[in-house]
Amino acid sequence: MAERKTPRASSTVREDEALKLRSISSLSDFVVFSGKTEIGTVDEFLFDDEVWAIRYVSVNAGDWLSGRKILLSPVVLEEPDWELPKLTLTLENSRLREIPSLESNAPVSRFHQIGLYRHYGWLPYWVEGEYYDKPPHPSKVISGQSPEQEKEADPHLFGTKEMVEYRVEALNGDAGHVDDFIMDEDDWVIHYLVVALEDPVPEDESGKLVLISTEWIRKAVKEEGSIYADLDKERIRNSPAYDPAILINREYELELYDHYGRPRYWDQGTDTEEEEDTRFSS
Repeated sequence: MAERKTPRASSTVREDEALKLRSISSLSDFVVFSGKTEIGTVDEFLFDDEVWAIRYVSVNAGDWLSGRKILLSPVVLEEPDWELPKLTLTLENSRLREIPSLESNAPVSRFHQIGLYRHYGWLPYWVEGEYYDKPPHPSKVISGQSPEQEKEADPHLFGTKEMVEYRVEALNGDAGHVDDFIMDEDDWVIHYLVVALEDPVPEDESGKLVLISTEWIRKAVKEEGSIYADLDKERIRNSPAYDPAILINREYELELYDHYGRPRYWDQGTDTEEEEDTRFSS
């Protein structure tokens, strides 16, 4: 299994300072540009459920590519323009036209992904963590699956549209359903799932939105349309409410992590000045 990527730690963030955490839904229908050319609109995001990293942005290319969809790695995206709103690519139009495309409802297989990475000239994400005396050329990379498996939908690749409405199974029962996702706009990792509570809960709580960290998710099961959280159902229901209209700040995260009694990610992997001096002088 791939190593879980810990969110970036920062001990210098003010509690009332908004973090660079954005909801996936706020990026839906962003217009995608290559230079001054409009390519299409964002359809959804595809992520790896082992580390919750966004691997691709699915773009509806519209008339530009006869209604087909293309998958773009976040690596080729400049910082999102939240005001317009738009995403700008670092690829030239000629390179885009050569990207392997998919029919609108076609599954994303490992076979298709290999074609994408060969086009980009990069190592695929499933071998980036492997050790090599000399990294193989992208054209030599294999899928790591059988010929039959590599043509099927990648079992660890989920679409955000697909996972919305998945049931959230706590340790002791159903806690609601997935409503949205919160990602870090710097590293394109999904840090939180937005969970919508449902009946039977108090009338004034029905429809309440709460957050659970993806670090607290045990597994996602496509066949069931469910995710399994390592959390108590009542803890989820009594969690601090999430308001999509308000950007998440460290004060909210403190309240959230204290509520669940979980280690704070921003306290992990940080050194004191004394520890840094010792580490670098040794």
